[in-house]
Formats: sequence, structure tokens, C-alpha cells
Amino acid sequence: MMSDTTVSLAEYIERFLRHLRLERNLSINTVTAYGRDLNRLQSYFAGLSVPVTPEDLNRDLLMGYLVALRESGLHDRSVARHMSTLRSFCRHLVDRGVLEQSPATLIDMPRTPRSIPEVLTTEEVSELLASPGLETPRGIRDTAMLETLYATGMRVSELVNLKVGDIDFERGVVVCMGKGRKERLVPIGESARQRLLLYLGEARPFIARSPATRTRRGGIGPVLFITSHG
Repeated sequence: MMSDTTVSLAEYIERFLRHLRLERNLSINTVTAYGRDLNRLQSYFAGLSVPVTPEDLNRDLLMGYLVALRESGLHDRSVARHMSTLRSFCRHLVDRGVLEQSPATLIDMPRTPRSIPEVLTTEEVSELLASPGLETPRGIRDTAMLETLYATGMRVSELVNLKVGDIDFERGVVVCMGKGRKERLVPIGESARQRLLLYLGEARPFIARSPATRTRRGGIGPVLFITSHG
């Protein structure tokens, strides 16, 4: 509540957006999202019986705004986003000497419920595993990759870094290198084992004979799943 008391809320919003764009170098999309939220705030205050200036911002005014957002049907996640915008804007006003302290810090962020991850049905899993098909070398390779992922639960980053020697077909396990370079043995199951044998016996040699792979210096190397470029 210092200087610049004649500057309107709209002007301070514009200054804040300019600050995000030029000083913080945020993307156009991010700045636009901030602008939408703050324009909604400005419209809400414009509809009140008493004019609101930046110096007037306090906890009660912001709480009234958040209540209005909820009553408009906005979900908790969207209200939380608006609250985050308010905190950034109020912090900017404190930095510029307009407010002595941010009223937004006196308001708890709305709790957003954690979404439960969707789980594929057995039929959907079967369709997924069969989707690449076995008619082409690439389809055989992709089927083997999906079957291995499904059987082991390994990360995609772990899958693409597998070496041919990591598969122990006799014991039906794969040596997997996880986070922290920790090595573990993971069962692959009969279905994945058969798909891997088919891939190694038919598809991988065919892919390795492609012109792009043959001209690659050093050959295709030990990586299990290769592209047409080796």
C-alpha cells in the first residue's frame, strides 16, 4: 500500500503478464492461461457493488472469488489452478510494493483428489498384444516388445536397452537393469518367450539385412530390439 495507488487492477494485471513474458520468459500459452484466470478475477470484482483496487485485495475478497468459482461449477482442480494464479499475482504485487503481504498465502490451496489409474480389461490387453500382427518383421518385433512389457512389468526405458544376451530362454527369465544400475531377474512367461524366439529367429535377422542397417558402421550391435537403421 505504498506508491502507484492510482493504477487500476487491469493495468497491474497487464504489468504482471508483461513481467511473465519478458522477465520470466514464460511461454505464450502459459502467459495466456494466466491472463484468462486474471481476467476472470477482474470481471468478478467489476460486478461487485464497491470498486476494488489492487491495494484493496485481502483474504475476504479472494475467498469470495473462490466461492464464486465453485458455485459456477468449476472443479476442484480448476479452482486450485486459479488459486495458484492468485498467489503468483499477489506475490508480484508485494514485490512491487503495492501490498505489504500477500493475502493469498492466508488461504489454503484446495485439495485435488487423486485420480485412480485406469486398468485395461483382459479383452483390451489381448487386443493390444495382437494389434501389431505377425505378418511382417516389424509386427513380429512389436508383438515381442509388447509381450515382454506385459509379462515383466519393466519400464519402456529398460525394454529398449535390453541386449540379446539378457534373455535366458532355458530358465525363462530376463536380466533387467533398473534404476540405480540395479540388476534383477524377471520371469518372462511362455507367451513372451515364444514371441521373442520368433522375433530372434525370423524378424531380427530380416531387419538386420535392411540397406540402412548394413551400411551402419559397427553393425547392429547387441541391442535386442532394433530398428531398420540398426
